[in-house]
Amino acid sequence: MTQQSLILIVEDNPTNARVLFDVLEAAEFRVLLAQSGESALEKLQAITPHLILLDVMM
Repeated sequence: MTQQSLILIVEDNPTNARVLFDVLEAAEFRVLLAQSGESALEKLQAITPHLILLDVMM
């Protein structure tokens, strides 16, 4: 069994977050969502994602 890559999405727009989440999950990635920079930093205390997709205009 292979390990799926973990992607953290940091996005404050719920529609954009849902679209990204659905596309990446359909491509069989493990996906976590954070709706703010603060929330993302909290998640990063517990996990190390392979990729972070960050909305820089939050």
